[in-house]
Amino acid sequence: FDSAEAAKAAFATPAGQAGRADADAHVSRMERLAVVEYPFLDKGTSPRFKLVAALKRRGDLDRPSFKSWWLERHAPMVLPFPSLARYQVNLVEEGEETFADGVAEVCFDDLPTLMRVMTSAPVKAVQEDSRVHTAARYRLFAEEHRII
Repeated sequence: FDSAEAAKAAFATPAGQAGRADADAHVSRMERLAVVEYPFLDKGTSPRFKLVAALKRRGDLDRPSFKSWWLERHAPMVLPFPSLARYQVNLVEEGEETFADGVAEVCFDDLPTLMRVMTSAPVKAVQEDSRVHTAARYRLFAEEHRII
């Protein structure tokens, strides 16, 4: 959605209400994050495999400090990953507290490359940088299937 108002209007429609009811019936927890997108790299391919990482900032970091750390220090550490096809950071910059303050998509063209890169020594250093700046990290390995 282009705005919170557009999302609210869409969920108010019969189709939106049906989708919400279906989600409520099948998930244990659902939160909506209003994020600002920061695309860092997009090679223009359609990468199919990605690591989606949701991060919750440490308690002593406010959102502006967390944003500064992620965009100015952490993201530049990710960009040299070999075979990286797309990297985008999505940050919650205002509003209520949520389970995460940001979500990153680190994308590769195939699963063996994703797994090889994510278990390499340079990535371990990036993960340690993430660990010391966060209170919680949620990681999901996903295979993308475009239907449109």
